[in-house]
Amino acid sequence: MRLSPVLPVATVLISTAAVAASDTKPLLDYRDAAFRERRAEYPASERERITRALAGQSDLRQEMGETFVILGDARGAFSRAGASARVFLVQTKAPLAIEPFPDAPAPVLVVLVEGGPPGFFRLPKDVQYQRLVGAADADRDGRDEVLLESSFMNMGSFVTTVTAARLDPTNASAAPVQVLQNVVADACDAASGRKSLSAATVTLDAHGKLKAQKHTMRCR
Repeated sequence: MRLSPVLPVATVLISTAAVAASDTKPLLDYRDAAFRERRAEYPASERERITRALAGQSDLRQEMGETFVILGDARGAFSRAGASARVFLVQTKAPLAIEPFPDAPAPVLVVLVEGGPPGFFRLPKDVQYQRLVGAADADRDGRDEVLLESSFMNMGSFVTTVTAARLDPTNASAAPVQVLQNVVADACDAASGRKSLSAATVTLDAHGKLKAQKHTMRCR
C-alpha cells in the first residue's frame, strides 16, 4: 500500500457513515482498495461546527492548541439506545504510519446532537488514529461503539488495526473494548521476505462481538 501525501492541518481526511450490522454485508471491507486508501474532505461548514463546539472547552483547546484535524465521522446511538447523533474524531494532526506513537495530546471524540449540547470524550493518549471508519453496537447494549483505525509501517511492511471504543458519559472518556489486529497486512513492498497481502472483512457475530475474517489478496 502506498500512502497518500500528508495533507495540511486544516484538511479533513475522511467521512464514513455508521454501517448497520448485517449477516451478508460486512461492516468494513478492507478487500476494497478504494476503501483502504480513501481520503476525502469535508466542507468548511463541518469544520466550523466542530470549532464552535470546541470553543467552550477551554481545557481541550489548551491541550490541542489552535489547529486540529477531523479524521472521520459516523452516525449512531452513543449516549443511549435509540438516540441519533454524529461523532467526529478530532486530533491535533494526522499521524504518520511510520510514527504510530507520537508525543501528542489525546484524541477526542466530539458528539453532536441536533438541538442538544455537544459531548466530548477523550481517548487514551497512547495511540493516534488514522481514521474513524464507522460505528456499530459491538456489545448489543443498544449503544454504538466507535470503530477507529490505526496503522504502522516498518521496512516497507504495512499493518492496520481496528479498535472499537465505548463512550462513557460519566467521565467524558472513551476506552477500547475490542481490538482487531492486522485487518490489513501488506508486505508487497517489504524490503525482504515473501511478498504478501491480506485484507479482512469485519462483521458482528451472533453475540455482538466484532469478527475479522482475513482474505489472501494478490500484490499489485
